[in-house]
Amino acid sequence: TVPIQPFTERDYFNSMFLAFAGFICAFMVVLRHKGLVRRSEKDFPRVLWGLLAFGLLWASVDELVMIHEFLGPNVGFIRELHETLGITKYPDDLILLSYFAAGGFVLLRYFKYFIARKSIFAVFGMGMVFQGMAAVNGVPGLNLNEESFEMYGGLCYFIAMFWYAYCEIEESLDYYHNL
Repeated sequence: TVPIQPFTERDYFNSMFLAFAGFICAFMVVLRHKGLVRRSEKDFPRVLWGLLAFGLLWASVDELVMIHEFLGPNVGFIRELHETLGITKYPDDLILLSYFAAGGFVLLRYFKYFIARKSIFAVFGMGMVFQGMAAVNGVPGLNLNEESFEMYGGLCYFIAMFWYAYCEIEESLDYYHNL
């Protein structure tokens, strides 16, 4: 079974960083929907902002109430798949792999928008590395400080989403100011 660890301050901060990043993305969906932020070629489409909002808010809630830790050992097919594959320490790590796959699909599908602002993408990429280091902790034989890496990843995602949104809003304000 999965050892249930106590909720720590790092879990709380990670959840808050992810929630703030998700709310920034949701705010951008609203601004784009209302036509208050114009979209240039390198700006995120509204659907990407929406996908990021959903994903980051889901990750925040998961971190806060430990959804994957609960589902992993308690959902039969996940437990059976874990026993069959044997590639992770705990069944809930398979759920984290599914999160990684979904995030990877979104990243690949919209890669040109992420990479359009290289400095911001570097921060976003650091978040992926930190989150990846936390996920690698599920490999048998590794014992990393999972919560710290998750928290650093959440902070990087928050900074990146804030920066992406700031750039889009600033460019729109400059455009409307120069009309």
